[in-house]
Amino acid sequence: MIISLVKAAAFSGFCRLIATFFMTKSFLIDINIILIFPIIIICRYYSPKLTFFTSVFSVIFFLLNVLKIAVDYLSQVPDEFLSFIKNMSINQAPVLIAIIICGIACILISKKCHEMVVEQDIISTKNASVKTELDLASKIQLDMLPSEFPAFPDRKEFDIYASMLPAKEVGGDFYDYYLIDSDHLVLTIADVSDKVVPSALFMSMSRTILKLNAETYHSPKEIMKYSNNLLCDESKDRMFVTAWLVIYEISTGTLTCVNAGHEYPIIMRNNGEYEIYKDKHSFVLGGLRDVPFKEYTLKLNIGDELFLYTDGVAEATGENDELFGLDRTVSTLNKYKNCNQKELHKNIEQTLLDYTGNNNQFYDITMLSFKVKSI
Repeated sequence: MIISLVKAAAFSGFCRLIATFFMTKSFLIDINIILIFPIIIICRYYSPKLTFFTSVFSVIFFLLNVLKIAVDYLSQVPDEFLSFIKNMSINQAPVLIAIIICGIACILISKKCHEMVVEQDIISTKNASVKTELDLASKIQLDMLPSEFPAFPDRKEFDIYASMLPAKEVGGDFYDYYLIDSDHLVLTIADVSDKVVPSALFMSMSRTILKLNAETYHSPKEIMKYSNNLLCDESKDRMFVTAWLVIYEISTGTLTCVNAGHEYPIIMRNNGEYEIYKDKHSFVLGGLRDVPFKEYTLKLNIGDELFLYTDGVAEATGENDELFGLDRTVSTLNKYKNCNQKELHKNIEQTLLDYTGNNNQFYDITMLSFKVKSI
């Protein structure tokens, strides 16, 4: 379309050169308007019929202009009228032809523009349909995650809060928490390797497999082992999951943990500061069958807090292409450590959004907080 318009404009300029050669300077101003008017209309409305109408109008306007000049000339120099008519028919014919050709060119341009507009409407409709499907998939995904807080209103021994801010319409992160008996609580946070719809499907499958195995095997390393083998069998696109899973023994405050290639947990001891706990990493889930998973234990006391997150926090990228990083993450946590869990998450999300500025958020921002209230 742009090339066609440039050609039309160039042709209009050529017509003006013809007009300059054959006509007086005062009359040239009107001719410029006549020649450019159909092009302006077509650029605005993309209508062949309207362009044809304006082209005809331009011709009529031109003829009226010629008639006006003829009348003026006749009133001033009656004896030279016949000579004037003869000269006009010779001198103005190229301009009249140029106007007609310009109108035809505008009609052809308008037809092409109209086709492009129709094609764009079809593409827009398809995109809107895809967006609707992605929005629905995103809603389904978010609805799958537990979101009622307090999570266990009848349990006064601990507090849990979790949140997820998807980077795209459908994210690949998930979190989970559930009791497998009256004294054992499972906490999970994970990140699927891909994004959008495939990761959401794999995320749903991973969450279900982990939960089913947690209800069967009460050891984190066993849960990870059997879940890993199933995910390896089911992963057709070589997708994998990083995950941090813990079984918390409520009566003793003991955490039994496995870190399958996930981010380090961050712990705040009672009335202290948040600090990174560099735990033992095992291999990711879904990457290789029959790999061993390392299990370790932690002891939490009353008032201690555990903060889990995905790479969307530390790897948020600022406008200077610098990562937010773990140091800023810990610093932000300590800045808002006196807030309740919900406010803490909101403040971290806002800090990350302020840091990234106009940069697109590529990773999901998923966080889970756990606090021991009594043992």
